[in-house]
Amino acid sequence: MAQTKRRNRPKLGKKNTIAAVTLLLILAALLVFLYREEIFGSPGKYDEDSGISDSEPFTYENGSNQSFALMGKCLAIASSSGLQLLDNDGKTISRQVFSMDIPCVSAGGDTCVFYDVGGTALRVLFGPEEYAEMDTESPIIAVNVNSAGYFAVTTEESGFKGCVTVYDSSGEPIYKWYAGSGYALDAVVTPDNKRLAVLCVGESGSVLHFFRLTDEDEYSSAPIPAELCFEMGCSENGNIYVLSEKAIY
Repeated sequence: MAQTKRRNRPKLGKKNTIAAVTLLLILAALLVFLYREEIFGSPGKYDEDSGISDSEPFTYENGSNQSFALMGKCLAIASSSGLQLLDNDGKTISRQVFSMDIPCVSAGGDTCVFYDVGGTALRVLFGPEEYAEMDTESPIIAVNVNSAGYFAVTTEESGFKGCVTVYDSSGEPIYKWYAGSGYALDAVVTPDNKRLAVLCVGESGSVLHFFRLTDEDEYSSAPIPAELCFEMGCSENGNIYVLSEKAIY
């Protein structure tokens, strides 16, 4: 009689077992979050005017571009399909649908700006309820909102190497500067709403240009030779910092 050979089933390694358990825990947590109202029996209310259920959970769009920022106690989300604002319970309190290829968001105070890098879509929330469409004529490079709600919008500009427009907390344009000697990449308004700093890059490196919002002329500059800086920010005490490929200044 022929003998049947028994094959031993391969054993899962310890690392594979841990990875599988971790994945199951993540999936379980996600399911609990998505169906928490059904599980815990707390039906939400429905706002007939806005069409938004206050129990509607946030759903992450897997594989899509998304950007996040905090506006007070709310979480602002920019995605390829528009904007969404969640309260601290994770419930949607504001949503607008529009198209963005590279969605980004910047927030400060009660102001939150959603914008499409390389596109012209620029939408602003002044608090959870007031919404404004402020699309630009030229492609957007960057937007920064300070803690007082003032924001600087850097755009491309025909005939120049960029343009920076400053808006106050009500969305009114109050200052504009055109770049000529270097390409404008980013800009910030200081928390006291008195100064503007613009990051430009050229053949010799990067340069910070400083302006008072009451004067058209530059009052100071800070070169960063042989460095490609691409992002900047401002602390609450008014200190400007920039990020390069090698360091933070």
